[in-house]
Amino acid sequence: MLSSVFVPRTMLLIIFHICGIIHFIHAFGPNGQIGIDWTVFPDENGALQFIDLKVNNEILDQLSRDASFYRRKTRFWLYTSDNKHIHEELFIDRRLNNRTHFKADKPLIMITHGWVNSGHSQSVQYIKNEYLKRMDVNVIVVDWHLASRTPYLMASFMTALVGEDIKDMVLTLIKEYDFDINDLHLIGHSLGAHVVGRAGNALKRHKAIVPRITGLDPARPLFEHPRVFSAISKNDAYFVDIIHTNLGVFGFVRDIGHADFYPNGGLKQYHCRHPDLNFVSDHNCAWVYYGESINSQIFVSHRCASYDDFKKRKCNDIQYMGSPCDSTSRGKYYLDVLK
Repeated sequence: MLSSVFVPRTMLLIIFHICGIIHFIHAFGPNGQIGIDWTVFPDENGALQFIDLKVNNEILDQLSRDASFYRRKTRFWLYTSDNKHIHEELFIDRRLNNRTHFKADKPLIMITHGWVNSGHSQSVQYIKNEYLKRMDVNVIVVDWHLASRTPYLMASFMTALVGEDIKDMVLTLIKEYDFDINDLHLIGHSLGAHVVGRAGNALKRHKAIVPRITGLDPARPLFEHPRVFSAISKNDAYFVDIIHTNLGVFGFVRDIGHADFYPNGGLKQYHCRHPDLNFVSDHNCAWVYYGESINSQIFVSHRCASYDDFKKRKCNDIQYMGSPCDSTSRGKYYLDVLK
């Protein structure tokens, strides 16, 4: 029962804000503190799933053993202006043929999804489609659905291993296709943000530094509070930009990039809300905003110390959130987005 769970006041407000979570708590009746011992996280249908955050060395050892099944199961689907809707699959360590759609002299956008999603999920397909509307670029959708559809703890553990797969794919593109890493941009939503962060970190070990990584509301449980696994950070690329849309609930609180954007202060994304999925949509809104930014400079942001300072119009330094963001951007940026 709810009375058996210690819930801090700020978290209590969050709980009542989540559609249907009270029924969820009664159904599971977990002990311990929400956000420390347990939490919830939405699956691809928006249903909140219970996550046990108590992790020890024995559990981590078991995860490591179980992870072997998912190694090298990541898939890489290439889309270009010549094959916008039917992907060509690329493979690690080998070039399939000389008739590939891959254009080594064009920029490469690699996008990946979050928990219990796939390469077919709307988050990655929407961004892919927006890029290919007007730009002559390569887009590779990174599909790790086999690992992402495991329990959240296992999927979180797998972010580092999927990042290694991306590293190996990028090195294959450099070796087999003469691709220049300076034309690479990695983008990930939720757990996918940590995937691309780990990929950037892995590439650095091979002296191949990614120019830009974008994290779309990086998943908080097990990466920030409590911190069990390595999260995306500004150390993973020359430039890392983060969009925070579900601050302190499903998404990170801390600023972890070179430039961190907080639309509506990082909470209550009315622009993306749906009557049945209000709270979950806040977390998803990061990829919606990013997709909308690809072909238009619409999200004018102000560098500020806080959202209060932004509301008081104390800030003048302007930058664009999303795709047009300049790599020289540094600090926290705030903006309001209307419905």
